[in-house]
Amino acid sequence: MDLSIIILNYYNKNLVKELLNNIKKLNLKYDYEVLVVDNASYDGVDEVVKKYSEVKFIQSKKNKGFAYGNNLGIKESSGKYILICNPD
Repeated sequence: MDLSIIILNYYNKNLVKELLNNIKKLNLKYDYEVLVVDNASYDGVDEVVKKYSEVKFIQSKKNKGFAYGNNLGIKESSGKYILICNPD
């Protein structure tokens, strides 16, 4: 795996959807994965992510901040490089 793209959500499910659509349109030429971490917003982003079978979803039970949420994604990632991408 070349790249892991970590997207941290906190009450921005519509922006996450737009970001996922735009990543897909890029047609990246290398091996990558996308992980969406919901930082305890429970705003329905899990339903958005279900429409993208290639995206891994992680639900945080507590909002412990930006770094904590991204670290949850990083722990589950397998890319040589990591891109932390904020949807907003």
